[in-house]
Amino acid sequence: MFSPLLRGIPLVILDDTTVRDVSALLDTLARANVTRIVVVPSLLREILQQDGARLQNLKSLKRWSCSGEALSGALAREFLRKLPWARLYNIYGSTEVAADASFHALRSDGAIDRAPIGRPLSNFRLYVLDERLRPVPLGLP
Repeated sequence: MFSPLLRGIPLVILDDTTVRDVSALLDTLARANVTRIVVVPSLLREILQQDGARLQNLKSLKRWSCSGEALSGALAREFLRKLPWARLYNIYGSTEVAADASFHALRSDGAIDRAPIGRPLSNFRLYVLDERLRPVPLGLP
């Protein structure tokens, strides 16, 4: 929330009723010319089930970040197919501390089996550990 404000980007804060009604949500996003949004993958799935004309109204919405749940490869592929003008970022972080730690920009130029957690944000380090808490080599799940 603070990053856009520090850059002079206005915020559109939605009430619970609008967020729970996908049709009202899409109308609000289109009407306000929203350019960036953070959604959980389950909401993204609901949005992508809307008809193509409704999705075309979201051309100004160019940056989508998914966080809070695992983003499947299938959902990422569907997003890239239906919203080719937009960028999709998988944001990963610890729910316990409500902090994002890494990101990955998904692209349509390759097969997406799963959405990687990506690279650490500035001033962060990532340690991926196995079941015995030993570091896992780069590139391994």
